[in-house]
Amino acid sequence: QRLVNPQAPRMVTWNSEAQKQAILTGLRYETDVLCILATGSGKTFIPVTCALVEKGSLTIYVVPLNSLYSNIRHTLTTAQVPFEVYGSSNQRLQSSTRLVLTTVDRANNSSFVAMIRKAKEDHAYLRLRLAVDEGHMADSDGSYRPALANIGELRQIASLQLMVLTGTVPPPAVDHLRKTLLLSEGDDTTILRTTTNRPEISFILWQPVAAVNKVLVDLIATLW
Repeated sequence: QRLVNPQAPRMVTWNSEAQKQAILTGLRYETDVLCILATGSGKTFIPVTCALVEKGSLTIYVVPLNSLYSNIRHTLTTAQVPFEVYGSSNQRLQSSTRLVLTTVDRANNSSFVAMIRKAKEDHAYLRLRLAVDEGHMADSDGSYRPALANIGELRQIASLQLMVLTGTVPPPAVDHLRKTLLLSEGDDTTILRTTTNRPEISFILWQPVAAVNKVLVDLIATLW
């Protein structure tokens, strides 16, 4: 709030310690960042805050789902965060633009790449950042949505920081995801992880029975 409204209270509050560390890591601009944070940790505003703090920078925020795109667009608008959406093949970025929101599919075309390259040439950004939300989908859905598996290739536009946000990457899957998204090797990628346990979610299995109605009544009774 303070970043977009000078009259807001000066007190800084974080959704989580992991959110704070991710933002600080992004602002240091020394490594790529893989944020594996639980739901409610404040992943969305990690790249957004970096974009608002930095001058002479551009953050490209890419999301894989139209529903998520709409939600983030609404959130940014409600919070009065200045940003631009990509939606035109002949679009040009203003020099004041620090944050661009788009979808994976829109980002995977030559017009988008040309726009970013032209903006970099015109505005001489000191820093470029590519933030990929729900990054795990590059592995889970990339086989039938090539745009997801190819999103890491956007870093060929220029030297940039790649920031991947997700809440769904078990430790054994980290190395494969890093290769898929072309995250930097070794210590050149900072990995921040919180527990992704969801105790409020449970799975109940039972054998199929003829008296389905009775089973449902009994189940509802136990929940209430």
